[in-house]
Amino acid sequence: MDGHEAALVANMIEKRLTEVSGIVIMEIANWVMSDTAPAARAAAKHFPELDQEDCAMHMTNLCISYGLGVRDNTSTKTSYNLKTRSRQTITKTTTPSGDFEEGKEVIGQLRALNKYFSAGNRGSHLTRVQSALSRPELVSIVYPETRVAVCCKLLCCSIINNNVMAAFSRVIKLRTHFPVSPAMSDISRL
Repeated sequence: MDGHEAALVANMIEKRLTEVSGIVIMEIANWVMSDTAPAARAAAKHFPELDQEDCAMHMTNLCISYGLGVRDNTSTKTSYNLKTRSRQTITKTTTPSGDFEEGKEVIGQLRALNKYFSAGNRGSHLTRVQSALSRPELVSIVYPETRVAVCCKLLCCSIINNNVMAAFSRVIKLRTHFPVSPAMSDISRL
């Protein structure tokens, strides 16, 4: 348990998810390691009995990470090989990424789409379209996809910017240059 009372927090989160949304987290999630992120604090607001301490935030962050299916849990060991007289680093996947297999693909496509809109003049054009449509001005973000907080921010920005990006796409016929897969075609389902 390593002094973090992880089982207690996990049971509390599992119970709350089942009560609020009918989600049985153990059936849809693989448990992997992740770092504490602001996304966990945002998610923790939905759990009134959850203290915003590091281990509780860590567990909430894990739930988000597993639900997205973003990353694998790996363990790395370094050993010394006597025959070759060199160090060897062995990385093993201890837990594969989450059950939501489309999650990684959706995040990858959202990152590509946001990268497209953050490059060159497209960023300033996107801002003008946001103003014209009376939408909040949210800058497209592109960060490594392994950070859960970034994935949550990416999802929020992409959902809010969905209509803006679609309007911009109609003007410049983006779909011929940037094909969108069926997993990305309906952002609202996320």
